Amino acid sequence: MTSTTPTGIDLELFTEMQELMEEEFSPLVETYLEDTPKLLAEINNAVASDSVDLSALASAAHQLKSTSASLGFTDLEKHAETMERIGLATIAGDPAPSYQAAQLSYSQLRLFLEGHLT
Repeated sequence: MTSTTPTGIDLELFTEMQELMEEEFSPLVETYLEDTPKLLAEINNAVASDSVDLSALASAAHQLKSTSASLGFTDLEKHAETMERIGLATIAGDPAPSYQAAQLSYSQLRLFLEGHLT
């Protein structure tokens, strides 16, 4: 592991996935690095207009939550879950703070993950 491990990562789960998947781990990380900005853009589009597209928000946030959870990215998972719950209307709130936190979390993760590509 690098010394620049950001907070919000379950390193035990991340390392377990890395060891379990072996040579398939780098392609998974590459896919995550490609897909996450697209999901964040979908979330941004869903909340950027005057009327929030709750369905689009819930869908993109769910995908982001699931993929982040599978790799042990707990902070990003938590922010995505909040946005998903807002999109599903199970909680009331403004998704913007969670979206901004998710962007920051991803930018830190991106640097970390790029150091794990082989």
